[in-house]
Amino acid sequence: MQSKRYLVCLGFLLTLLATGHLAGAQDLSEYSFCVDPGHGGSEPGAIGPTGLTEKEINLTTSLFFRDSLEAAGATIYMTRETDVTLSLAARSQLANAMTVDRCISVHHNASTNQYANYTGVHVYLDTPEIDLHMASKIVTRLDSVLNIGVVSTNCGTWGIHADNFHMVREPNMPCCLAEISFISNPAEETRLRDSTYLNTNATAMHIGLAEHMETSPEPPPPTLDVPVFHSVLNDSTGTQAVIRWFKHLEATLIGYRLYQSIDGVNWGSPILYEDSLFAGDTTVTIGGLDPEQIYYFKMVAIDTTFANPESDFSNIYCLSTTPTRPPVLIVDGFDRRSSWLSPGHPFAGFNAKSLHNLDIMFETCANEAAGNEVNLEGYDALIWILGDEGTTDETFDIREQSIVQSYLEGGGKLFVTGSEIGYDLARGTAGDQAFYRDYLKATYVGDDAGDYTVTGVSGTIFQGLSFSYGQTYPEDYPDYINASGGSTVNLIYSATRNAGVEYQGTFGSGAQEGKLIHIGFPWETIGSESVRDQIMTRVMTFFDFPTDVPGELADGSPLPGEFQLFQNYPNPFNPVTTISYQIPSKTMVTVSVYNIQGQKVSSLRREEQPAGHHTVNWDSRNDQGRPVASGIYFCLLQAGSRRFTKKMVLLR
Repeated sequence: MQSKRYLVCLGFLLTLLATGHLAGAQDLSEYSFCVDPGHGGSEPGAIGPTGLTEKEINLTTSLFFRDSLEAAGATIYMTRETDVTLSLAARSQLANAMTVDRCISVHHNASTNQYANYTGVHVYLDTPEIDLHMASKIVTRLDSVLNIGVVSTNCGTWGIHADNFHMVREPNMPCCLAEISFISNPAEETRLRDSTYLNTNATAMHIGLAEHMETSPEPPPPTLDVPVFHSVLNDSTGTQAVIRWFKHLEATLIGYRLYQSIDGVNWGSPILYEDSLFAGDTTVTIGGLDPEQIYYFKMVAIDTTFANPESDFSNIYCLSTTPTRPPVLIVDGFDRRSSWLSPGHPFAGFNAKSLHNLDIMFETCANEAAGNEVNLEGYDALIWILGDEGTTDETFDIREQSIVQSYLEGGGKLFVTGSEIGYDLARGTAGDQAFYRDYLKATYVGDDAGDYTVTGVSGTIFQGLSFSYGQTYPEDYPDYINASGGSTVNLIYSATRNAGVEYQGTFGSGAQEGKLIHIGFPWETIGSESVRDQIMTRVMTFFDFPTDVPGELADGSPLPGEFQLFQNYPNPFNPVTTISYQIPSKTMVTVSVYNIQGQKVSSLRREEQPAGHHTVNWDSRNDQGRPVASGIYFCLLQAGSRRFTKKMVLLR
């Protein structure tokens, strides 16, 4: 009965097309489309209960979709027509190079809930009206033939999901990604084995797309893609930065502008403009840098054929200058824009600042460069940033898994954080699952811990810590995990859900001892810089780096959890008072006294100090050694970028 039903649906749709009773009958000869069958080759995508792979039904459906559109006169470009492996970057680059009117990526969904089954179409988070219009037409037609329902979503429109999937973010034309149904549902997997069913779905997408083209609003002007950094590395002088980026694909690009900062906050004007960084350039060396200093870099692309000729900023990459290879490599694997919305992100800089506070040297590269042009050998530790990277953009692809395995087997140390690592790998291939279990030392339990406060486990490196996360950007689906292969749980969300693991020992076939810290939420979402510093201190101490900041103070008391300036004592005073404050990490500290007119009276302290509780006395004299008059004064504590004040009263 099921196959007869699909034959009836398909026959009805084809009849409507042939007789001109649907918009799908319109002549599409003036349009061109890119059809992207998801996954392929070594990337099977989701796998059904009896082994049906998403990659094969995506391809079959896409080929039916292509044939149907070509029959209506459209020009169709496919990102793949066979079972081949194709990276996400290659897919979007192909779509952009084709100069098509629309791009549709074809997928099927999966869930740990075997009963889940509904149809949906994904668009980009900050999507234009035209993409929503296309998605609405396609999901309506799919729903009419599938009859499995749609769900309420974050778009406010049933069946349409706003997300940050690569293939709705990177193509420079209106695009959407169809998740036709759930291959993880046993009954649905059976239906998906029927080619007639797949053809019915493809025809429904054709009709929805044609209806969209007939009534589509005007597309917004295109925006210029941001530059993508490859790496920021030292050369042998220790006073030069070698900056590389991936070649921009815009044919009319003029060039780039490069910015430099020593704090990641204040940037000023570009240090190089498009008259020296040309469109074909992919590397530049910046000299005249101070040794053992942190430097931050970011770029924009310039193309005057765009309405806005200057792109948004790239990610921020950084290094600390040294003539030898630094001990730490920061690997930026966070490409997804879902919770984090801006085209570029500053999170390598977050890690860099915490490392710099510990006097630990570092460089930065993209995950695509790690293990390729940037050899991992010689780095004592890797910090791998994954944010909420998930199944679409992938956390660790096959190549990255291989280089991380070799690195850990050789005695390397890895600090990796992200909210979708388990969600991606534990539901992937057997190889993905083995990498997650044997090298990231975890078993995946669930996708949404539902808790935004974590506590360190007694006897682990995070003992005594308790903090919240999700402030830098919203983190709504943190993994919760269990220990595996000799690892130990070190952070918990609650009594029953674990947030992180630590491991010390050999990996795989390796004979050398390596170390791992794996956390199921993104470290950079912790809003408190002092808490981020504390975590980095604990991690680097575990990794055998001399941090100058122990896990507890010399007297056995725990590290301060935050910066704080206390009220001076006594107050009022005459003539001496004691000013007390605490800092949670090694920081440059300035303590000054100002009068009620805002004029500096006395500089009491200016030095870098370790974490802990500190005091300084003021004897009510100015910087010239003269006694000051009775009155109201203000103590100003500046610790790093933070400023605190307290009112003091001098009564002579």
